[in-house]
Amino acid sequence: MKEKAKSLLRFLVGCKDKPLAWFLLGCIPMLVVFLVFSGPLRCVLEYRIAKSEALVALIGLLVAGIGAVLVLVLPTETRRFVWSLWGGVFVALALFVVVNWLLPPIPQDECTPPTRSTTPSPALPEIMITEVRNDGKVEHVVIYNASAVDVDLTGWKLMDSTGNFFTFPAGYILPPKATVRIHSGEQATEENPPSDLSWTSKNIWNNDHDTAQLYDAQGNLRDDYQY
Repeated sequence: MKEKAKSLLRFLVGCKDKPLAWFLLGCIPMLVVFLVFSGPLRCVLEYRIAKSEALVALIGLLVAGIGAVLVLVLPTETRRFVWSLWGGVFVALALFVVVNWLLPPIPQDECTPPTRSTTPSPALPEIMITEVRNDGKVEHVVIYNASAVDVDLTGWKLMDSTGNFFTFPAGYILPPKATVRIHSGEQATEENPPSDLSWTSKNIWNNDHDTAQLYDAQGNLRDDYQY
């Protein structure tokens, strides 16, 4: 570990007179962060920052303030590469904002986790989670309609214990005594409605224990499945 730290330090010292290297050092990690957390960050940018002029102004002042501090505090010989690093971060942020502007907007219901309730709502059609399967790269959750009527699952959400959630598409109907599997994981089954719906290629469910909760479109807890 110490040798790796020394190697990294020697690399950074060697890049002191290479502004392009510092620019890339600021830009590339930020782009990776934006790529990995693109969904939550786009929700914040689209439905929180973009809706608040005061917040936009505050972020602008913060960026300008940090730049001013760098100019006033840092020694002259270090300003060049620090400005290159800061420029890389700023360019990555600008690219993310532009790409978000070019992409179709994220539906607001996908950016709003359901409000957790403590008890299921009574006197409603019985919709239950009957299985959470986690076999490494293949995952699915089975949801069963135990009632005798069709149930419109538009806007319903399936959520894990950390707040990740899947939103049922508009117009999805689960017939009586029928099941639907919500797939996730690296080798998730392709979407084949109405019996199979695809969530994400990321692994969602823990191997040893987790909690799956099902909420209706009004945010009522309809089932709570623990394993």
